Amino acid sequence: MRDKGKKIAVDFDGVIVRTHPTKGQFGSLIPGVMEAFREMRSRDYYIVIWTAREDISSCRRFLDDNQIPYNELVPKVSCDVYLDDQ
Repeated sequence: MRDKGKKIAVDFDGVIVRTHPTKGQFGSLIPGVMEAFREMRSRDYYIVIWTAREDISSCRRFLDDNQIPYNELVPKVSCDVYLDDQ
């Protein structure tokens, strides 16, 4: 269990990388992403990245190759409505 910092969840497509018109391809890294993620890491954020992509391993390679810090990479839960206690 985490004992410090806050948890933040970030969408992969459209927030970290530009959406690419070809399924399975990656767009360019959105400017400022690397700096923002490094800042979150320096402030002890626990970073969760989610994606609707089927091939999570390719997303992991992309993040690692681009040195984007994160703690978890998870599939996006597809729902019509989200209920949350926060």
